[in-house]
Amino acid sequence: MLEYVLERLRAIEHIEIIRIGSRVPVFMPQRIDESLVAMLRRFHPLWMNIHFNHAKEITPEVSHALAMLADAGIPLAHKRFCWLG
Repeated sequence: MLEYVLERLRAIEHIEIIRIGSRVPVFMPQRIDESLVAMLRRFHPLWMNIHFNHAKEITPEVSHALAMLADAGIPLAHKRFCWLG
Protein backbone atom coordinates (compact mmCIF):
# COMPACT_ATOMS: atom_id res chain seq x y z
CA MET A 1 0.00 0.00 0.00
CA LEU A 2 2.83 2.41 0.86
CA GLU A 3 4.48 1.79 -2.49
CA TYR A 4 1.18 2.54 -4.26
CA VAL A 5 0.80 5.85 -2.41
CA LEU A 6 4.43 6.85 -3.04
CA GLU A 7 4.11 6.06 -6.75
CA ARG A 8 1.02 8.25 -7.00
CA LEU A 9 2.68 11.10 -5.12
CA ARG A 10 5.79 10.94 -7.32
CA ALA A 11 3.54 11.23 -10.39
CA ILE A 12 2.46 14.72 -9.24
CA GLU A 13 4.92 17.13 -10.84
CA HIS A 14 4.92 19.87 -8.21
CA ILE A 15 5.66 17.53 -5.29
CA GLU A 16 9.38 17.78 -4.66
CA ILE A 17 9.94 16.09 -1.29
CA ILE A 18 7.90 13.40 0.44
CA ARG A 19 8.07 13.29 4.23
CA ILE A 20 6.74 10.31 6.16
CA GLY A 21 6.03 10.43 9.89
CA SER A 22 6.07 7.03 11.56
CA ARG A 23 6.50 5.03 14.75
CA VAL A 24 7.05 1.79 12.81
CA PRO A 25 10.84 1.81 13.35
CA VAL A 26 10.18 2.17 17.10
CA PHE A 27 7.41 -0.34 17.77
CA MET A 28 8.15 -2.81 14.96
CA PRO A 29 11.81 -2.38 13.86
CA GLN A 30 11.80 -5.79 12.17
CA ARG A 31 9.49 -4.27 9.52
CA ILE A 32 12.42 -2.16 8.30
CA ASP A 33 14.03 -4.83 6.13
CA GLU A 34 16.01 -4.91 2.90
CA SER A 35 12.92 -5.08 0.67
CA LEU A 36 11.22 -2.10 2.34
CA VAL A 37 14.41 -0.04 2.25
CA ALA A 38 14.97 -0.89 -1.44
CA MET A 39 11.40 0.20 -2.23
CA LEU A 40 11.76 3.48 -0.30
CA ARG A 41 15.08 4.20 -2.02
CA ARG A 42 13.22 4.45 -5.35
CA PHE A 43 11.29 7.52 -4.21
CA HIS A 44 14.05 10.00 -3.34
CA PRO A 45 13.93 12.68 -2.13
CA LEU A 46 12.12 11.07 0.78
CA TRP A 47 12.50 12.08 4.43
CA MET A 48 11.28 10.30 7.57
CA ASN A 49 10.28 11.75 10.93
CA ILE A 50 10.53 9.02 13.57
CA HIS A 51 8.26 9.54 16.58
CA PHE A 52 9.72 8.62 19.99
CA ASN A 53 8.00 8.86 23.35
CA HIS A 54 11.09 8.16 25.45
CA ALA A 55 14.83 7.67 24.98
CA LYS A 56 14.48 4.09 26.28
CA GLU A 57 12.65 3.26 23.04
CA ILE A 58 15.99 3.44 21.20
CA THR A 59 16.93 -0.24 21.44
CA PRO A 60 19.66 -2.01 19.45
CA GLU A 61 16.96 -3.25 17.03
CA VAL A 62 15.63 0.28 16.54
CA SER A 63 19.16 1.60 16.00
CA HIS A 64 19.73 -1.07 13.34
CA ALA A 65 16.47 -0.18 11.56
CA LEU A 66 17.35 3.52 11.60
CA ALA A 67 20.85 2.78 10.30
CA MET A 68 19.36 0.85 7.37
CA LEU A 69 17.16 3.83 6.47
CA ALA A 70 20.03 6.30 6.83
CA ASP A 71 22.33 4.08 4.73
CA ALA A 72 19.68 4.20 1.99
CA GLY A 73 20.08 7.99 1.90
CA ILE A 74 16.86 8.76 3.74
CA PRO A 75 17.30 11.78 6.05
CA LEU A 76 15.89 11.02 9.49
CA ALA A 77 14.49 13.42 12.06
CA HIS A 78 12.84 12.71 15.36
CA LYS A 79 9.79 14.03 17.08
CA ARG A 80 9.37 13.48 20.79
CA PHE A 81 5.82 13.47 22.04
CA CYS A 82 5.12 15.36 25.24
CA TRP A 83 2.06 14.22 27.13
CA LEU A 84 0.26 16.70 29.34
CA GLY A 85 -1.85 15.73 32.28
